[in-house]
Amino acid sequence: PPPPPPPPPPPPLFFSTHTPPTEILSGLVGSEMCIRDRSNDSHDHNHVGLHHWEIPSKDPDRIILTFNGDPSSKRAVTWRTDSSVKKSVAQIALAGVNSRFSKNAKTYTASTEKFDVGLYKSNNSYMVNYHSVTFEKLEPNSLYAYRVGDGTNWSEWIQFLTANNDYSPTQFVYFGDAQNDVLSHWSRVIRMAYQTAPNASFVIHAGDLVDTAHKDYEWAQWFKAGGFIHSQWTAIPVVGNHEFQRTNQSSPKKLSIQWRPQFTLPVEKSLNSKLHETVYTVNYQDVLILVLNSTDFLEEQTEYIKDKLSNSAAKWKIVTCHHSIFSPAKGRDFESVSYTHLTLPTNREV
Repeated sequence: PPPPPPPPPPPPLFFSTHTPPTEILSGLVGSEMCIRDRSNDSHDHNHVGLHHWEIPSKDPDRIILTFNGDPSSKRAVTWRTDSSVKKSVAQIALAGVNSRFSKNAKTYTASTEKFDVGLYKSNNSYMVNYHSVTFEKLEPNSLYAYRVGDGTNWSEWIQFLTANNDYSPTQFVYFGDAQNDVLSHWSRVIRMAYQTAPNASFVIHAGDLVDTAHKDYEWAQWFKAGGFIHSQWTAIPVVGNHEFQRTNQSSPKKLSIQWRPQFTLPVEKSLNSKLHETVYTVNYQDVLILVLNSTDFLEEQTEYIKDKLSNSAAKWKIVTCHHSIFSPAKGRDFESVSYTHLTLPTNREV
């Protein structure tokens, strides 16, 4: 007699975005299926409605270079991952013409900070980790390559040049408010700037980087618009009034919840702690850059300017703050800022 017909195939399985957080660990075994419940995993996230470039993963993203110490021997880098990455590292070496330079890389253990994106009511509620390292004892006027990761999931190797101890020409890029339509339109600006001045020593972002201080979607746009440029140009970020906002209706205005986790900046311990990482100084070759917070504590900053200028032998002295000192536009002169921030520096030939 003919062999019996094979059993019918199992019915198809359908999953949707509304399926509970489970993960299939294996295929069908007979008529049974092995499923693991992930609802209690520590790195489970609320990513509903987010673009893929907003969602953190084990791969480093939002990588950005900043100054934190002597630019000829130090450089800071900060990056983001999902909350499953508990420990991160960074590696750095003098760049070479081929890949063998990486054999001489020095490894740094990163500082890791947990961050709750949902601290702001309009954000999805999930946890991420920010990681930071300050590279030290670098050689002046030298090209370095670095990468960041967890030892398995790495960024690409990224290059930057340290400052010279002696006089050298300095080129930098200055941006006003990115603020609106950041991904749609500011992306064109920063990319053209990089095309025009790829070897700029640093870039000043002079406040109002985003429109809504705590909205992570806008910060995601800012990082996506600049892409790798943020990780290669060293940034000098400045706070503007749009970096301050309430987190809810009953709270006072506060600095963007993302600011300190995502930017590793000098801390001026002599100043009010509310000014930390919003008021600082960079001495780059023969250029002094004073970064101010033009939203509050203006008198305290005047004394800070006086101290820094009286102790600086730099040929070029730059004071940068968000609010305009002089403006041809009606209603855009900020008298308190002009008096406090400019009178003293002007008398000292800034």
